[in-house]
This record gives sequence, C-alpha cells and structure tokens, in this order.
Amino acid sequence: MIDKPFWLREMESKNEINPDWKADSELCLINEASKKDYLTFDFLKTDFQKNKTERSLAIVWDGSFPPSDGATFRTMSYIQGLAKHLDLTLVLAWREWSNEALQEMARDYRIKVLLVDHNLYYNTNILQEILSKYETVLIRDFEIINAISHPNIFVDCQELRFKLLHQLGADEALVEDIKAKELKALNKATKIFSISREEIGDLIGLGIPRAKLIPIHQAIDFTKFERLKLDETSNDILFLGHLTYEPNHKAVEYIAETLVPLLIEKYPKIVVHIVGFCPDDLKKYENENIKFYGSVSEEKLLEVVATCKIAIAPLTHAVGQICKVITYLASGLPTVLTTQAITGYENFIGQGISVCNIDNFHTKVLLQLSNPMKVNKQELKNYEIGVVYGKVLAEIQQVLEGE
Repeated sequence: MIDKPFWLREMESKNEINPDWKADSELCLINEASKKDYLTFDFLKTDFQKNKTERSLAIVWDGSFPPSDGATFRTMSYIQGLAKHLDLTLVLAWREWSNEALQEMARDYRIKVLLVDHNLYYNTNILQEILSKYETVLIRDFEIINAISHPNIFVDCQELRFKLLHQLGADEALVEDIKAKELKALNKATKIFSISREEIGDLIGLGIPRAKLIPIHQAIDFTKFERLKLDETSNDILFLGHLTYEPNHKAVEYIAETLVPLLIEKYPKIVVHIVGFCPDDLKKYENENIKFYGSVSEEKLLEVVATCKIAIAPLTHAVGQICKVITYLASGLPTVLTTQAITGYENFIGQGISVCNIDNFHTKVLLQLSNPMKVNKQELKNYEIGVVYGKVLAEIQQVLEGE
C-alpha cells in the first residue's frame, strides 16, 4: 500500500475523509486500499442523482481546489453549466485541495467527486477502468487523452502549449515533441471546445477537421458579482493569475520592475493587488505598492476586487483566451490589456477594455486611472454560464443521441 502523506493521515484521524468510502457519499477516495471496491462500480449505483438524465459524464481534472488558475476556473464553469443536466462525476487528482470545499461543491451541484491518489491517477489501467464506466469524458490533459481509449472524448482546449513554448523561446525539439503529442490527442477527440477563434484557425491549419471544433466563450457566473460595490475613491489596480504560469510570472516582473516605478510618480500611494498562487522568487517584490495574496477564497477575491479601480493583464506572451479578463469585466473593472491578451474580447475594445503594446502600457494605465471607461454589460450577457454551456450540452447530447 502507498504510504500516505502526513496531512492525509491527519484528515482521516479527524474523520474528515473516509478512506473506505460509502456508496451514498458525495466524496470518494481512491487509493490502493479502496480501488478494488471502487472498480465494482457500486459507487454510482445510488439514487443520489435520480432527478437527472441517465447520461453520464466524467470530468477529469488535474488541478487545484478551490481553483487558483484560469484553467481550473474554467473547469468549474463546466461543472456549473452541466451539473443540472448530466449525471456528472469529477475525477480529481490530489494536489492543492480543500476537502471541505470539495464536499460543499459536490452537495451544491449534486455531483460525485472521485479523489484519486496521484500514483493511481497516472496509472493508465486504473484511469482507463474508471473512465470506461462513463458514456462521455471531458479532459484537458493531453497526456491522459493519449493514454486512454474511449469512444466519446470531449477536449477542453484551453491553449496549445507548443505555441506558448515557441513564443517563450523553448528548444525547438521540445516544441515539436509537445506539438506532436497535442495533435495526437486532438485527433482522438470526438469534439474540441475552444475559447479562441484564433486557435481554431490554427487547428484547422494543422489538419484537425472543422466539424470537430466548437467555439465557445469563456463563461462566468455573474450572480456572485451582483452585490459587489467598487471603491470609487481608490486608485488601486488588480492583477489575477497563477504565478507559476510563465506569462503571468513575466507580467509580475514587469509590474514590479517597470510599471509601478512609473505609476508612483503620479500616484505615490497606489497599490497593485496581485491574487493567485505565488512562488517564492516573486515575493521579493512585495512592498507598500505591491501586495501578494496567494490563492484566496471567492469571498476574499471579491473583497480585494472591491478595493480596486482598474485591472490589468500586461502579458507579453499568451495563447488562447485569457480567463482572468472575464472576471475583471464581470466585476465592472475597466481593464488594460496588451495586444497578446485581447483574443476573445475584441468586442469590448473601447467598452471596458483598453488595448496597447507593452511599450505604451503604463500610459494606458494612467489614462484609465484618470478617466476610467464603463464596461459594456449588455455584451457580457454572451459570456453567462447558461448561454455558453447550453451550447456545450447540446454538442454532448447530439453525440450521444447519434450512437
């Protein structure tokens, strides 16, 4: 049996998680001790979800919980958009997660959650056995797609990693290797959901059939922002992002080394609030004008947002549609983006978004601080979860009905 980490043993001693899960629980732990029982599939033979259709979907998610980066926020959007309509199970690898928050989510959305030990999550046979129990699977990890076999694989194509690595100047042999793996996975897919029309064009150019590609917006639940009231007296700035992600890491370096020194000439007390997981090497930049929060709860995020006047995304490298921007806009924060970060939000240029190259970025930020524009709330309706994932649901149902 795999040795359990200390934090897991501590949780079990407090009865916060049951390693011998019961069939009527929302949360199931799959480790060496429980995997044989799970694979009898008793886990789903309950009346827990009788109010739903018989269609089953497994969302495979190797990420943090609560979400702390754009890709995992997007996974949460899928859950919010599809949970009412499908018999949904979240297959989640252990990483940074809160057991209490997971249980709350499972109950709120009436879904099942399988927590899989990392040693088993990357065991092809175990994951294959788990996913074979479901009519459809939704995956964003290309390595997992290549390792399993399933008749109905839906791919969440957040970004093409090989394109980003090429932008960042990675070794060309590595870029070509990642490109081959990504194309292999995408060719296995039944349908591919992409939030970037630019990316769809790239995929068609790489030989992926147009019929497989489904353009969708990044979506968000706007109800959480209904009571948000921004501090109109503030001149503070918001930046969101998981800071181990290379483009976000470089953006923070730019904020600390270039942007803030220019801004404090006019606004000496300005604070840039940076929310998202922060590696140690960036914490050296924290001072009276730069504040790091790390990963925070939804409530804390809204608290920070309320103190800000504008939001920024000074990314010099980016592919796909940047998830943080929809949070900015939903919050009502005027947003300054680089040209690399505008993909998918072109309709908001001049209606909530100011766009420029990195050389002129500080000028645009100063302009928005002195004369902030209003966000076009009418256009935002196209990014509402029900609208976006109604399209996703229709694609899944169409594939299933055609079996």
